[in-house]
Parts: sequence; structure tokens; C-alpha cells
Amino acid sequence: IAETTANYEITVLTGTLTVTKRTVTFTSCGDTKTYDGQPLTCKDYELTGNTFLADNETSEAYFNSAPTEAGSVSNDFSVIIRKADGITNSSDNYILNYVFGTLTIERRAITIKTGSDQKVYDGTALTCADENDYTIIGTIAEGQTVNYTNAASIVNADTIENTVDAFIIGSDGDKSLNYVINYDYGTLTITKLAITLASNDYEKVYDGLEIEHGGLKAYELPDGETLIPNFAQTFSDAGVKNNEFTVNIYKRSGEPSNDNYVIVYDYGT
Repeated sequence: IAETTANYEITVLTGTLTVTKRTVTFTSCGDTKTYDGQPLTCKDYELTGNTFLADNETSEAYFNSAPTEAGSVSNDFSVIIRKADGITNSSDNYILNYVFGTLTIERRAITIKTGSDQKVYDGTALTCADENDYTIIGTIAEGQTVNYTNAASIVNADTIENTVDAFIIGSDGDKSLNYVINYDYGTLTITKLAITLASNDYEKVYDGLEIEHGGLKAYELPDGETLIPNFAQTFSDAGVKNNEFTVNIYKRSGEPSNDNYVIVYDYGT
């Protein structure tokens, strides 16, 4: 067949071949656990939204989230797509969308049970704050310890809750926010001190002058406390009367202290 191309004026129109990027969506898993001081991870993922990779291509994921503290974070990750040889990066041929799961660490609940104690009033403070006086109900994360502060203290006759503040310490500081700390308080009780106060007997022959009260018999108070008697009876005529009196008791600071005592009065004559 004879070549006839020379008989034509040929115009070549170039078409365009276009390969558009494939849109795919990767979704990471989520997980939940109670705080234990260890990282929470979840490294499963899948193609979602009815999307898929080109034949024989594969994906590999790199996860960025590994929380250790209580709270919730996104399970962030990124994906690289490899061609069939398992080496060549094909990610630029895709539009990569991500749906992140959620990693949640829930706070660990413990209860601090405090002890109880009591004594008779002696002017000194009552506490029950030795570590052996506290019981932890539940468990804390391995390697952590419970420290205590602001322990209750009582000086005057009364009953109060044996309150305390607890906080959890780990190797890198305070971990208390990872816990729900409940309290079961014992009590501190100081009961009133019973004392008997007796006035002296006193007598004289009538002389028209008021009789002296004669003072009080020996007594003992807690260290630093003082007693001021107030005698009610004064008379000058012949006769016999009870040597009645009341007292005011004060601490060294000047604070009234009568409410810390059960006072029995024994009146002389």
C-alpha cells in the first residue's frame, strides 16, 4: 500500500489523561479504662464510609495518643499508603480523611476511713492523725502513695469529725486529680473533766464584823489554767450558813474554760 501521508495536512489534537486522587476515610478505635497510672492505647483502625484502597495497596498507621491521666482525648493517628511492593509511598494519590475514636481514662474511686479517739479534758490537743489511724478502702496505682494534711484537732470538751485532707503522690508529682477521694470520718471526743471544789469551814465569836469566807480547800487543774472563786455569803450576825461560792476558770490565754468541767460544789459552813 502506497504511503499517502504527504497528501494531507494533519492537525494533531492532544487529549488529556487525568487520574484523580482517591478519597478514603480511616477511623481509629476508642477505649475506656479506670486510672492505673499506665498509658491507654488503642491501635486498631479501619477504612470506613464505603471507601477502599487501590488493588494490592496497603496502609500502615502511626498512633500519637497514649494518655496516662484521667480525662478523654482523641485517638489521633496518621496513615501511610504503600504500593504493591510494600515500600513505595502512594499517599499522594489519595485524599486522606480521618475519624478519631476517643480514649477515656476514668478517675479511680477510693475511700479514706479515719480513726476515732477520746480522752478527758486536760488542756492539751487530741488528734488521731498517725498513718496507722487511716484506712484506705480501694487501691491506688502502683508506685503511688497517700499523703495526709490538715488533720483535725480538738482541745476543748466536745465531739468533732476526725477530718483530714488526702492527696496522692506519684514519681512525678501530685496525682490526686486522677482519683475520686471519698471520706468516712471517725470522731474525736474530749469529755468534761469532773472536779470537786470545797470551801473551808470558818467560825469565830461574834464581834459585829463580817465573817471571812475562809477560802477553798486544795484542788488541781490542768497545767496553765487558773481559778477565781466568787463567794456569795457575807454576814455578821451569830448563826450558821453554807459557805457558798462559784468559780470562773480561765486558760493561760485568758479564754474561759468552765465549759470543759463538770464542777461539783462542796460548801463548808
